[in-house]
Amino acid sequence: MGLRVKTPILMKAFFLGERSVEENIRYFEGVKESCELFLESLAAVPVHIENYSDMIGQKEKSLYWQMTVEYGRRITQMQMEWAQDCIRRLEEK
Repeated sequence: MGLRVKTPILMKAFFLGERSVEENIRYFEGVKESCELFLESLAAVPVHIENYSDMIGQKEKSLYWQMTVEYGRRITQMQMEWAQDCIRRLEEK
């Protein structure tokens, strides 16, 4: 089963060549900052999952909720690293 994901951030990146390098660095800095904020917000989620699963008596389902959060964390971490690499490449230009 292939996973097809539409990624608006890539569409935007594809056309960034129409703007100045400085504008694009600021754009990628914004992407990185948004990712950092989102990762910070995810830090408390495992505790909420644990508490909620205890409250509703669905401990076995919490594993799946945790896996979902971990996917979000990993993809956000990758986007943050990608944005940092884009900044580095633009600064070297």
